[in-house]
Amino acid sequence: MLNQCFPNLDIWNEILGYFKVSLGPARDNKRVAREKRKASLAIALLSPWLRYFDPTLENYPCGIGRFMSLRHLVLYYDEHRFYSFSKLTNLGSLRHLEKLAISIQLNHDESQDPSTISLTLPELRELRLGIGNEGTLGPFFSGGVKLPSLSSLSLDIHHGLSRELPLGPLAAAYPNLLYLALAYIQTQDHSYIMSANDLMKIVDVRGMKDLKLINIPHELQERDIFSLVKSLPDLHSLVVTRPEPFSATLLILISQISNLRCVELPLDFSLLVDHRSSEETPESPSELRKIFSLDSLGIPAKSSSQLALIRNMLRLFPKLEVLRGYDESMEELRDLFEAVNNMFYKPQ
Repeated sequence: MLNQCFPNLDIWNEILGYFKVSLGPARDNKRVAREKRKASLAIALLSPWLRYFDPTLENYPCGIGRFMSLRHLVLYYDEHRFYSFSKLTNLGSLRHLEKLAISIQLNHDESQDPSTISLTLPELRELRLGIGNEGTLGPFFSGGVKLPSLSSLSLDIHHGLSRELPLGPLAAAYPNLLYLALAYIQTQDHSYIMSANDLMKIVDVRGMKDLKLINIPHELQERDIFSLVKSLPDLHSLVVTRPEPFSATLLILISQISNLRCVELPLDFSLLVDHRSSEETPESPSELRKIFSLDSLGIPAKSSSQLALIRNMLRLFPKLEVLRGYDESMEELRDLFEAVNNMFYKPQ
């Protein structure tokens, strides 16, 4: 009976061998009642591990509200398909949900005014949200969707931007975020470009530890990134992409602060090849352990120049353990860095 009512749940192969649920003849009322009780028991016991697959979106979780103990729910598989915004109300009974992935968009023919939609998921900690059109974000962050325990938010944006992202309402709605990822899934032309002032609206989320800006159209410069990192004292990990590399000036700037542990950035190392630091310069306070260079420029071909670059990197980041990238020149530098670091610069 369970797999007939919920054909898209992927748990059945594992559990049907144990829960042999069959209604049998309709006239056997006692048997019907007994099997219904067994089905209810299965739902109560197993719902924390259920996942719902609906690739066509034609059977939006029919009866999903019965799984009131559900902990994890994934409704996000196809980047070209989105549930209507009003479908969020179907999740209202899942009060114990901790992780949710769903793709939504605000349609012109919504069955319910988005301003009247009310949804509270008190235990939700992790949300991955696919956004199908530009009108969806505002109602989600400023409306009746309440997620008081949310600590991790990933926004996958599938549309071009013509106006500012609602980062202010986002920060106000989720002041306890530890992880935020903003990503454009498809490369498109955008009439809006994120400015430093726009991005700084997230600094109200003071406890943020991990921030990713992936394929976001922006005009951020080295000092803008530095100001952001200084304004988020608990930030440990930062990922920012852009078509052209950041100057090594950014590395020199962030070496002055101690909160970062890992950065992933496109980098031009040219400045550090000939960088001269005074012997009297105090030891860097940086706790940075990992640098990943997404696109790399300025890596010298000569081993002696590579050693000078590594020496300067270790002066800036004395606890650096990993220096990696995604092109051949970075692979050579990585191998040399690991050899030098193992010999002379083992962290305490």
